[in-house]
Amino acid sequence: MTSDDTINEFIRGALEEIISDSSYLVIKADQNSPRPKVPYCTVKVMASRSRSLEEFSEENEGLTDIRITSKVMRNILVSFNFFKSGSVAHDPFYVAGLCRQALSRSKICSKLNTDGLGLASRSQIRNLTFELDNGFEERANFTATFNYVDIDSDVSTTISAVSLKGEYQNNGNIESFDIDINK
Repeated sequence: MTSDDTINEFIRGALEEIISDSSYLVIKADQNSPRPKVPYCTVKVMASRSRSLEEFSEENEGLTDIRITSKVMRNILVSFNFFKSGSVAHDPFYVAGLCRQALSRSKICSKLNTDGLGLASRSQIRNLTFELDNGFEERANFTATFNYVDIDSDVSTTISAVSLKGEYQNNGNIESFDIDINK
């Protein structure tokens, strides 16, 4: 199963390509570190839920091994938060709008599809600006939903040969048995 951290990394890569400014950071949300002193965006996987029944398949790999694979479509809700750091060029509403719109670009969709993600929907941009002691902090936010087909695979080893020998007693009769099964 693919971790939400890996999916977060795929989405951050797409946003870095959209913004295409090395001075603008695109980071995973909820990191326990100081806030960057440059404009930045955080990406957070908010929810991940199954949206289909699991599909199972089995494939023989040699005499004793079977590869069991399950596939399920996941619906992944991602939150994007944009923060300003003094630069007019990095207005959080502008960057949020740019990213929201560009998620549907053919080039970005192709990049996300290569990683197995498909854009399903996007919310409107929200103004999260709030008052600080020394002014205002401008923030913008939107969410997007992505579809992802998650594949999990495991190899299970089966028994290739069985040999049973022994005796059993039934109503005073003693019977011997010798069973050999080879795959």
